[in-house]
Amino acid sequence: MKVGGLIMTIVQNRFISYIEKFVGQPYIWGGTETKMTKANYIAVINKKEAPGINRNNAIKFVEALFEKGATEVYGFDCSGYISKALISSGLRTRRGDCDTLWSKCTRTDKLENFTLLFRVNPSNPNDETHVGVYYNGYQYHAKGRAYGVVKEKYNKRYWHKMGLYPGLKTDSIKPVNPSKPGTSEFEFSHNLKYGSPYKTEVKELKKLLAKKGFDNLDINNGNYRSKTKATVIKFQKTVFSDHKEWDGIAGKRTIEALGGKWIE
Repeated sequence: MKVGGLIMTIVQNRFISYIEKFVGQPYIWGGTETKMTKANYIAVINKKEAPGINRNNAIKFVEALFEKGATEVYGFDCSGYISKALISSGLRTRRGDCDTLWSKCTRTDKLENFTLLFRVNPSNPNDETHVGVYYNGYQYHAKGRAYGVVKEKYNKRYWHKMGLYPGLKTDSIKPVNPSKPGTSEFEFSHNLKYGSPYKTEVKELKKLLAKKGFDNLDINNGNYRSKTKATVIKFQKTVFSDHKEWDGIAGKRTIEALGGKWIE
């Protein structure tokens, strides 16, 4: 799949697939793909929303979906929506609030696909209060109880600042010279561990291990499983004296110790 003339990474593909999948779902305070059915939606919403207009709007929105034939719906708030997309892509392990998501980003003034968008408290520009994401001319965000999760034309004036989240940056996709795999011309940029989705990088990792004499792995297989982890640990034990480094995760120090090139 291509975006902006570049091949999308597995991570980016998973991220945008998740974002697209849940457009039209309800906004529920604290929701992170919170499942609701006709039997329990009132109880779920009452638990998460305080009495008042917000609760009423949330209930009306969900009821409208059921009237259209839905049998189950999934509630999100803005940070739950973006966090869950990042989790589904392998970039996070848990939900984060708007401030946490912003803290992981590199601020940018250049709008590009997968840029995270933030609104802030008018009285405190360091207090992020809302988050969405830009993709192909649209902004995706859990907008509010009366709107749900929306895909709408990008509105620059709606947002106050933008950030690039590690692993989603399109400028991190760099061409690889296939004629010289496993050399400094290949650039690693992800921590590789059990279950890692970065199959191309895993293959190159195995080639680097083979050059160091750890040639028990299939270099044409991009899966990072128990055997790969065990081999990485064996290598780490040969170069690192600190036992904490023997974790089976091929990050910057391990890659560079193997002779590979790491980019931030």
